[in-house]
Amino acid sequence: ATVYRNIALQIVSLVTIALGCVVLIDSAVLPDSTAQAMHWRQPSEIGAVAAIALAMGMLADSWRAEIVPAARVPIWLPILYTLAVATFDMLTPLELNVGIAYIPLVLFALGLNRPNTAVNLAAFATVFIVLGLFLSPRGNSVMWMALVDRMLTIACIWLMAFLINAILEQRNRSQRDQ
Repeated sequence: ATVYRNIALQIVSLVTIALGCVVLIDSAVLPDSTAQAMHWRQPSEIGAVAAIALAMGMLADSWRAEIVPAARVPIWLPILYTLAVATFDMLTPLELNVGIAYIPLVLFALGLNRPNTAVNLAAFATVFIVLGLFLSPRGNSVMWMALVDRMLTIACIWLMAFLINAILEQRNRSQRDQ
């Protein structure tokens, strides 16, 4: 039961971090004239920072409860990578399939060396890919083409996540047996 609790806690934490980052990116990207029309901007920025801080604490606590070897990749590296890709994704038109740049995010799980990290990172990337579909400038593309591109990217990410998860489970099993 504790394993499933930790997985659920990690997914909720990563989604909360993703949504908080989207609010911060959106507030940084929107012009001031649009922001003034939206009365929620300032309170949402403060709330987003608080939610990110709380989610990072929950994530650290769930990782502390696991019994696995230490990570070889600092946690800020995949988060920084995701923020860079998300910013680029939300500034480029839908004609460009920037969502494909989220695939290396799942590869960070190999360095983090924790069970189900690949699945958590895939969920994190999926949230940003879907949000990028709605927050990116429309351009001249047909919406169904952008939707198909994003769905194929999500399928690739989840395939990679399950393969990496199997590799990590095997690696951790062999380390426990030694």
